[in-house]
Amino acid sequence: MQRRKVAPLQYQSNTGYLTSRDFRTVHKEAYDGWDPSNYQQPKRVHLQAELTNMLRNSNAKFDDSTVTKVSFPPPFKTIKVATGKQPTSTFRVPEAKFQDITTNKQFFQNWGAQPRIRHRDVHDGTYLRPVLSFESQTTTKSTFMPTTAKKVKLFKPKSSSIKIGGNHDFSTVYREVYRPLQLPSCSLHTHLIQNQDTKTNRETTTQLT
Repeated sequence: MQRRKVAPLQYQSNTGYLTSRDFRTVHKEAYDGWDPSNYQQPKRVHLQAELTNMLRNSNAKFDDSTVTKVSFPPPFKTIKVATGKQPTSTFRVPEAKFQDITTNKQFFQNWGAQPRIRHRDVHDGTYLRPVLSFESQTTTKSTFMPTTAKKVKLFKPKSSSIKIGGNHDFSTVYREVYRPLQLPSCSLHTHLIQNQDTKTNRETTTQLT
């Protein structure tokens, strides 16, 4: 298989000169490719259409016999299928009475509802007023007798404003121990004070004159 020879590409660089570039590599030298133009594309296969045309044109019968059909053939029509005959019913109504006595019926009989005994309830319709007074005394009431508690005297002092008199001294121990240090006087500051004093003295003298 021969490979097509392709001319190397040429392009113009920034300097304006035409230079060539070869794209051959070691992989291309070892594994040569093939030219697809030498091999035509195969035609599409229409197998289903060919089979249908072949079946239409042929007069032969299609053999659809399989292994299962050959091994298990259908029964012949001459064989009659045996049908079972249903026997006639010989049931008769018994003359004796059916005994339905069970253990449950013997133990759990229907005794009916017992009558309710009325004790002259308010909701019975007939109310009889009691002759004696109602005794509301109980064991808890007789054991734990109620006691009267005295009112507790209020122990909180009456709210009244504190009367303040005289001068208030704000001196504390901290202020007495840690007194601020006096900073050294600045020469510029003293000069400004002196100038201000001389200026005020001049103004007073002018006003007096």
